[in-house]
Amino acid sequence: MSLPLIAITSQLAREPLPVTGEQQVAFLLVEARASEALAAGVRLPLNLALVLDRSGSMRGPRLQHLKAAIKQMIDHLTSDDILSIIAYDDTVQLVAPAAPVTDPETLGAAVDLIEHGGGTAMALGMSLGLAELRQHAGPNYLSRMILISDGATEGADQCLTLAEEAGAEGISIMPIGIGAEWDDILLEQISALSGGDPPDYVRVPADISASLMHQVQAARAVVVPGLTLDMRFVAGVTPRRVTRVAPFLRPVDGGVEERAVTVRLGHLEHDLPQALLLELLIEPKRGGTFRIAQIESSSSGGLEGTLVRADVVVTFSASASKRPQMRPVVLHYVERVNAARIINRALDDPQAEPTAIAPAIANLFDAEGREQIEILRAGHPLSPEGRKVLRARTRALTSMRRKAAE
Repeated sequence: MSLPLIAITSQLAREPLPVTGEQQVAFLLVEARASEALAAGVRLPLNLALVLDRSGSMRGPRLQHLKAAIKQMIDHLTSDDILSIIAYDDTVQLVAPAAPVTDPETLGAAVDLIEHGGGTAMALGMSLGLAELRQHAGPNYLSRMILISDGATEGADQCLTLAEEAGAEGISIMPIGIGAEWDDILLEQISALSGGDPPDYVRVPADISASLMHQVQAARAVVVPGLTLDMRFVAGVTPRRVTRVAPFLRPVDGGVEERAVTVRLGHLEHDLPQALLLELLIEPKRGGTFRIAQIESSSSGGLEGTLVRADVVVTFSASASKRPQMRPVVLHYVERVNAARIINRALDDPQAEPTAIAPAIANLFDAEGREQIEILRAGHPLSPEGRKVLRARTRALTSMRRKAAE
């Protein structure tokens, strides 16, 4: 009998829950981790499409640093990896078709020939990037698109459609935004629909290389491609909200039904858990221990043994003397998810009244994040850079796990 490749655990913010005659709210943390056997296994070769912005706003240092960063990234790929390079402005150019990385010098020479162009039509680049990735997509490769942008684009709806198609095919899109003028809402939607990580904010061109290298290192660490969790709850237990809390914080907008939750988590890295925080509404129950849900995992990579089931079991107690055990890690996430909800509401509706943000929430952020929060509290609009800083800081409110893993 083979050992499971994924370990799924769950815990409530407090337990046992009291026996009451009323509905009660409970917070459930669900974590998925790679097993030790899987973490020590062989990694999948990469199937990467690099889709880069060459519009007029990339002229000068941005394009120069980007080309140097791409050549550095190529040097860290192997002949087992597949790479395609696509450049877009208001047209699209196939710089290098999808092929094994056997001749880094020739690839580097092709990159050197990229020149800045005119407008921005990201959908053209995404469409060609997907076409190149599809040539090798499947269980034998880890397929990812690295999407680079430094400004707004035409055809945003088409970009979202392409992102949804990519996600359905197990191809994650990892956006990188350069400077302060890229569309943070669009790139966040693209990454979420495809199962990718949130956009990486590159503030100065010199940091492009570090961002690209991080993408390669993260891809190398993947051991389960296309991880999905399906949760089914018993009658009387209703999921109200679901938020990803590790390795980053992101609300889950879709996949929540009356008694079921389906979340496409994307790729699972060997040393980095994926975690969800669920807010549940539980109908009155008598004392005792009950199974309230079953969780099932699956992978788009077709790995044998990836399928794992786990029960969520909860104890209810009518004893006034039995105090509930509090779980600090769950409470940590609850606090930060509530803070993120308030901040994101202010960012998503800049025309609303000045946001009431308690000092305790502001204190969760670093000095730069607090500075942007003070601007919001005063009712002033954030600059494009300020919006990106605060969004990045909000997503990172639960990033201690990623830092610990690195």
